[in-house]
Amino acid sequence: MPKTFNEEARLSNGSYPSSLERPVQEHLGKTLRAIYQIMAEKPTYLGEPSFPAAFEAQLDRLARRVTAGERGTSAVAKALHSEIPIEKEN
Repeated sequence: MPKTFNEEARLSNGSYPSSLERPVQEHLGKTLRAIYQIMAEKPTYLGEPSFPAAFEAQLDRLARRVTAGERGTSAVAKALHSEIPIEKEN
């Protein structure tokens, strides 16, 4: 039965061990990046978004969630750091 990677096979940095030597991995990575650059669509103008239009709605939702999270965090921090008057009991 062939061995498969599982959670116990993970290294301390969270990655899986590789049977390829480091120089081979680097060469394959370099080749793959070069192919992706050749296949990627070229921007029409400088500053054109580099992500496909199909991802635009998802990226907008993500941006709104991040903004809402930041606003919520700052509101909580502001509330915690503001002086809250404490009524003294008689």
